[in-house]
Amino acid sequence: MPQASSTNKNNKIPQKSLENKDISFVVVIIPTKEQVDVNLFREIVEKSGGNVEDYDLDKSQREIKEILEFLEIDYIDLLPILREENIDNTFYFETNIHFNLDGYERVKEIVYENIQEKIWKLSFL
Repeated sequence: MPQASSTNKNNKIPQKSLENKDISFVVVIIPTKEQVDVNLFREIVEKSGGNVEDYDLDKSQREIKEILEFLEIDYIDLLPILREENIDNTFYFETNIHFNLDGYERVKEIVYENIQEKIWKLSFL
């Protein structure tokens, strides 16, 4: 659970003002390429002499989602889908941390589908 001193319900004031204007706010959680490509992560750790079991690749996502849920902020976590669909670093450039064209296209589709689903659910409220 987030610490009351670092995260409290008063932080929802901007979200409430958005709701008053009928505007939705959604956070997109973007994973690193090492989180998505577990084989790449394993290779990096082993080259440095480390042990893969000493790391928790999903920890940052869990902590971010815990805070967002506590604050009642909607989110889209890209990690599960990108990890599932990844084949040898499908979505990122080899030489840096940014999405390649396939990555941007897939993220666009995921975000669009999630927003469409939220709109569809809201239409039945």
